[in-house]
Amino acid sequence: MRLVSQPACYNSPMAVDPECRLCSLRSQPEYFLLQTDLFTVVGDPHPVTAGHILIVPLEHTESVGTYTPEQLRELKKLHAIFREFLRTYYGTVATFEHGKLGQTISHSHVHLLPFNGPPEAIIPEGMDRCEVISSFDELTQHREKDGGYLYFAIGNQAWVVDAQLATPRFFRDRFATALGQAERGDWQQLKTNPIAMHTFEYENKRLLENWRSIQ
Repeated sequence: MRLVSQPACYNSPMAVDPECRLCSLRSQPEYFLLQTDLFTVVGDPHPVTAGHILIVPLEHTESVGTYTPEQLRELKKLHAIFREFLRTYYGTVATFEHGKLGQTISHSHVHLLPFNGPPEAIIPEGMDRCEVISSFDELTQHREKDGGYLYFAIGNQAWVVDAQLATPRFFRDRFATALGQAERGDWQQLKTNPIAMHTFEYENKRLLENWRSIQ
């Protein structure tokens, strides 16, 4: 895995959607942390909580469940790096991805954020609506079987949620509510709120400072 300390513009055959705001991260990432040949890692510009990170494939790809084997290998390495970073600076870490279901942007992006609550705080319908999984690799099967999935992890435990529960911003809204900041769920509304955006800029600058301190 080749790490790049500055964003690069690639003239490669990777698929790109010119209308996709995440495809623009190939050359103009906001709150840039790290880039490889396959992924960009950034601070979420509309974080659910301080320390919210996105791992985004450079290629326009629907979800982890549609990744190539090479993308999956690199995702696992990046996920391990940034999970440890969040544990070091924020104490706890959760992960989620809307695998097509619940997406508001149809470009894969894996979320990592500080969170140490129980899984029932995210799935109050009951954990019998969830299936335990052990690896990102299993998401391909869930994507093929159900046409999409809802994936989340807290600490070292991971689940796929019953697809019948899916709604737009499924995990964003639920994590925001569980963290006592329900208003942070709707990123599209937040981006028009100058007070919120000022707070997010401050949080992301601190995130960047923490990341750079270990480089």
